Amino acid sequence: MPADSDALLGAAEQALKAGDWATARSSFEAALEQEETPEGLLGLGNALWWLQETEASLRCRARAYAAFCRRPDPFQAAVVALQLSTHYGASLGNDAAARGWLGRAARLVEKFKLAPLDGWVLLGRAELANTGGDPRAGEAFAREAIELARRFPDADLELCALSQLGGALVLLGKIEEGTVLLDQAMAGALGGAESDPLSFLRVVEEVSYADGSAGWCTMIGGCYEVFGGMLPPQGAHEILGDPSTISAGNFRPDKGVALEVEGGHRVSGRWELASGSSHATWYITGAMIMRNGEPIMEPNGRPRMREFFFPAAEAEVIDTWESTGLRGTASHDYEVLDIFVPEHRTLWFQEPPSEHGPLYRMPPVAMFATFIAAVQLGIARHAIDAFVELATSKIPTMTQTVLADKPTAQATLGEAKALQASARVYVETALQTLWERVEAGHAPTLANRGDLWLAAAHAGHSAHAAIDMLYTAAGASSVYATGALDRCLRDARTALQHVCTQEVHFETAGGLALGRDALASVWGLDYRGEG
Repeated sequence: MPADSDALLGAAEQALKAGDWATARSSFEAALEQEETPEGLLGLGNALWWLQETEASLRCRARAYAAFCRRPDPFQAAVVALQLSTHYGASLGNDAAARGWLGRAARLVEKFKLAPLDGWVLLGRAELANTGGDPRAGEAFAREAIELARRFPDADLELCALSQLGGALVLLGKIEEGTVLLDQAMAGALGGAESDPLSFLRVVEEVSYADGSAGWCTMIGGCYEVFGGMLPPQGAHEILGDPSTISAGNFRPDKGVALEVEGGHRVSGRWELASGSSHATWYITGAMIMRNGEPIMEPNGRPRMREFFFPAAEAEVIDTWESTGLRGTASHDYEVLDIFVPEHRTLWFQEPPSEHGPLYRMPPVAMFATFIAAVQLGIARHAIDAFVELATSKIPTMTQTVLADKPTAQATLGEAKALQASARVYVETALQTLWERVEAGHAPTLANRGDLWLAAAHAGHSAHAAIDMLYTAAGASSVYATGALDRCLRDARTALQHVCTQEVHFETAGGLALGRDALASVWGLDYRGEG
């Protein structure tokens, strides 16, 4: 390889690692003009993927696979095939292409005895089995993958396989057992394998595909445990040192007050929407800090606010959750009166985290919004499959052919699939782009946060729109409360009412693009500056 080509590839790899996709693209293209290499093709394909040039990305990586095979470098060829299988299946919903690429990887692994990749092939089979409606096979493949991950060992493989096993068990109706495994997959620095945000987002979507309420509770439990990395170490150990900890609550700070006292605060207030309240062991809640009966004001003119953790036994749960949808989330009100919370169990999102890993440098509230969107995307995917099942058997009134043969039904299904799949790619790209930026040591900017908020709001509205049009196309069959489409519509509508995916975020995003202030909105809750 010429020296200048080598230097261009090095610069391209650095740009890719830093999340500078445009620079990475131009550098990889320049290197490929000097000499076409599989490394250059793979790098260009990855850069194009994050630039949302999906077809060009897939073509580049397919060429990289072929080039690695010709070299021959069967290990790298198998890695590329596994990557393509994941992107076709999990990101694009093209299970046929995913199976094809997984088959190529499996043949290479078997022929060349690439033992370290055996588990990743099993993981791909587990994912395809779960999404293809065969969770029993998904469970079996995931368990085999976990055994191999522990034999080598491979912490990343074990984490991913635990997620697939948990998802399979949820699909099989073993909600509690599956949720425990999903919690393990999200365990952080207090003793588990810290998941990257994109992996967790896909876990939440998969569980939500099986059951919207289970997905919502999985999302809440995982997100709230991330706050452990923002607590002082003593508080994090007290709360999250027990792997069975489940957190619930509402971090809205204007519903409670906290009086400063020696060693901590005395907290009082009533909050709504405590999803997971029926099985929580700890609560988190927000409150305004008081002194001498008055809120302490910050220099920006806003009251000082903090988040507080306290044992669930100290809260009174008030049965209020008579909702449109997500009825299994137990999102009741809860109340506390003058309880003491020590300082080591408090945090605020704008303060530097106590843990230094990249997960804790991500904007926690904006990231939370994308995980809410994952719930909605999973529900929408369930609605799509439910419509397909219905349309192949239902004969509409005064007709003699099944609904599946009606052009309007076909067009509606196609549009719904496009809405769901494109929204998923948008939110995944926004999340992964920021994650790679933070991993490279860069701080999230306000614009980066805005990308997450906008992608989450767009995903939520797109998912709801997809379900709504399928509900309409299915006719009177949709209206029964026992039917899948009715529940999907109710669950998606309820999720969309969350502040993280409401329409106001389109306005805030447009205002930011026009140079207007966004920090006065909820976008400013976790803003730590641009540096």
